[in-house]
Amino acid sequence: MSLKVHLTVDHDAVWAFEADGAAAGWLAEFASAMGLSPGEGRADRHVQIELMSRKPGEFFGPVVRRYAQAPTAGAWRIREYADQVLFEHPEIREILCEVALDVNGQARSRQMRRALMPVYLEALKRVGLPLHGALVEIGGSGVILAGRSGEGKSTACRRLPHPWRVRGDDLCLVVRGGDGNYRAHPLPTWSSIRKGCESGRCRSEASVPLAAVFFLAQSPGDECLELKKSAAAISLAGSAIEVFRSIDFGFPNGEDASVKKALYHNAAAAALAIPAYRLRLSLTGLFWEKIEGALEEGDWLLDERGTGFQ
Repeated sequence: MSLKVHLTVDHDAVWAFEADGAAAGWLAEFASAMGLSPGEGRADRHVQIELMSRKPGEFFGPVVRRYAQAPTAGAWRIREYADQVLFEHPEIREILCEVALDVNGQARSRQMRRALMPVYLEALKRVGLPLHGALVEIGGSGVILAGRSGEGKSTACRRLPHPWRVRGDDLCLVVRGGDGNYRAHPLPTWSSIRKGCESGRCRSEASVPLAAVFFLAQSPGDECLELKKSAAAISLAGSAIEVFRSIDFGFPNGEDASVKKALYHNAAAAALAIPAYRLRLSLTGLFWEKIEGALEEGDWLLDERGTGFQ
C-alpha cells in the first residue's frame, strides 16, 4: 500500500507527503487530521514517511548514505526524538521523516505535530508565521484569536454565534501571497486528535484572507484595544515561538541564525500590514461584538448579506 497527499500553501508552495507499507497508515491518519486528499502532479518539497530503521542514538549513516549525491555531507539537519527522526539537507528537495508506529495516541499526535516543522520553516523563508491561535471566519474574512493554552481560545470559539464559523481552535499558519496580502490556514488541534475527537480535524488547505489578529486576555468584562505596531510585532513573534517550542522546547537554539532573524522580521512585517488588538473577554459577555466593531471601523466591512469586502 502506498499513499501520497498534497498540502498547498497560499505562498505558492505545494508539499507532497508520501508513504509506503505500514507507514501509509500513519500518513492516512495525518491526512485525515489535516483534511488532505490524495494528490498527484507538481510538488515543491517532498516529505517521505518511513518506519524508524534504527534505535535512538544509533549511527545515522545507513539512512543518509542513500543520498550520497549530496555534495556537502556536513550540512545535514537531523532532528531526533525518541520515536521520530527528521532528516533534511538544503540541497535535497526530499525530507525524510522516520516514525515509530508502536506508540500510543498521544505520542502519535506529537509525531504529526513535528512533521509540520519543515512546513513552518519554509513559511519563515516566505514571510510567513505559524501562530498559536484559533482561526475563525465571518463574511469570508479570517480573524485570529491568539493566546497561550488556557487563555480561552476554545471557549471563545464555542461561544461564537452564527454567522461566525470556526476553522480551527488552536493553531494556524499565516502566509503572504504573491499579491502581498496575508492569508491564514487552519491547522489541527493536536490535543483533540490524540483523544480521538473529530473536532480537532480541519481543512488545512482552505485558507481565508486575514483581517485582524486579537490577542486574548481573560477579564471580568469585554474590551478591545488596538495595539501599537511594536507591541503587535512582539506579540506575533511570541505566538510563533510558542508553536515552534511545542515541537522543540529549545527553539531557536540549534537553528541557523537566519531562522531567528526571519521570525522577527516576519512578525514586524505582519504587524505593519495586519491590524492587531488586545481583546479582554469575559465568560458571559458578547465579545464578538467588540471584534465586529473593530472590523467595521477598519477597512474590513460587512454588507447586509454578511459578505466581507475591502
